[in-house]
Amino acid sequence: MNNLTTFERKFELADARRVVGELADLIRPACARLEVCGSIRRGTPTVKDADVVAIAEHNLHTILDSLAENGTVIKALYGKEGNQSTRWGPKYRSMLFQGIKIELWLTSETSWGYIKWLRSGPKEANEYIMAYLIYKRAPIHFVDGDGWYSPGNLWHKPKDKWIAEDKVQLHIPDEDTFFSLLGMPYLPPNERSEQKYKNLMGNNRAHRWPDYPPFVLKAPEMATLVDAPSKAPVFGAKLKAGEMSRMSPLAVNETTAAAWTAQVYREALKRSESQLQQAQLMSRTYPSYARRAEALERDLVMIRGLAG
Repeated sequence: MNNLTTFERKFELADARRVVGELADLIRPACARLEVCGSIRRGTPTVKDADVVAIAEHNLHTILDSLAENGTVIKALYGKEGNQSTRWGPKYRSMLFQGIKIELWLTSETSWGYIKWLRSGPKEANEYIMAYLIYKRAPIHFVDGDGWYSPGNLWHKPKDKWIAEDKVQLHIPDEDTFFSLLGMPYLPPNERSEQKYKNLMGNNRAHRWPDYPPFVLKAPEMATLVDAPSKAPVFGAKLKAGEMSRMSPLAVNETTAAAWTAQVYREALKRSESQLQQAQLMSRTYPSYARRAEALERDLVMIRGLAG
């Protein structure tokens, strides 16, 4: 390991893009996906460090080890002098390249949208979102780089990590999906700020959380509503499973299967119609909500068919 003390300096945006782009080109062949995020993606005038998000493929870790061994990159050092350490693990690696600190965050297709959002920042805005989820006791949390949904909202934090016995993983393939999970329209990176999030969530009486079952990660052999909207029976089965937590055990035991199924779809229909009205109202002020309204209209066509 190279024990040189880390040295960082501020770069003009264009220079930072060039330097980070050079490193990205070195490792891109070993990545299924790669994107430069952080302050570079937000377009800030000066850049001190950079974030790169990638999905590893083939021998990415071996290539990074070789770059460190031949001095192309220097492992960044953290901590006080005499007690310093590196951050060079399987999912996160921090390095210096031509004077700029670059943090590489590795994720999967399932969590790409969340990690891309998280590592695009800004930090204060991200912290507001996470605090708001806790404050509103939302049924979703983000733990260990992935998004999770608890149908019974059983989240608790016994130590330093949120856990829920009934949690299921969310499928977040892009940032559009991530913003939909928050009940917000997509915001370009340069418009993201704590105040903008407050305006769209905390200070917005029209804000509503979405129905989460359609966002749940499904087994490979099962279609999703987005990928295969024509496969209503698959969607219907997942909807019933997700809605089960909303009904008391007594109601389930006393209702015939057919009647219970119809009730599930009727309740989903009412909520979706209400959300569509809210999205249409918000689209008058925020045009990005039009995409949310279009998605809800597609959902309603399917749910109306299931509800009979």
